[in-house]
Amino acid sequence: MDKRKYIILGVVIVFFVVLTAASFYFTNEKRDVEDSLVFEEEPTEERMAEIEAMKDKEFYEDDVLENLGKTKKKLVEEYGEPDEIMTVDAAGGEKFYYKDKNLSFIFAGEEGVVNNLYLYPGAEILGIKVGMTFNEIEGILGEPKFRGPSDMYEGYIMAYFLGDVSEALGELELWIKAEYENYPSERIEVLWKKFWE
Repeated sequence: MDKRKYIILGVVIVFFVVLTAASFYFTNEKRDVEDSLVFEEEPTEERMAEIEAMKDKEFYEDDVLENLGKTKKKLVEEYGEPDEIMTVDAAGGEKFYYKDKNLSFIFAGEEGVVNNLYLYPGAEILGIKVGMTFNEIEGILGEPKFRGPSDMYEGYIMAYFLGDVSEALGELELWIKAEYENYPSERIEVLWKKFWE
């Protein structure tokens, strides 16, 4: 064989090695995501009663909020496999991120139901959208419980408490974050505080 044929043969071999390695990598990566989709048992009757009570709240009439209380199994049945699954150390649970919805669902506690939601630019909830300014949001939701700088989040925050409020905690809390007070909002965290107790 002449030199050209060796070069072509070498390129073909390298191509097949790279293709095989890529196939192995992506197959294992997919398997890792599938393996992490281990579903817990259904919530207890007590938790189910709390979820049903939440549905009677006026603010619950929202497509995003209706995901509160859903199990991992139910969420995956409705939305498909998440684009990313992360461990949430502080809440002792997992976060399922769906890129097309700009939304993360946080599962916390032993029963593994959606406890919190994180919304990213473009996502909407209760008539507001991540990307609006604090003034625009306040024009829709009214005066917040808190609005100002935050050392904890390195920026500005605005908070709304919904439902039953006790000991300065809301049953459901919206924490809206922006880099500066007049900048567009960057994220909304929805915290179902009842199950943090």
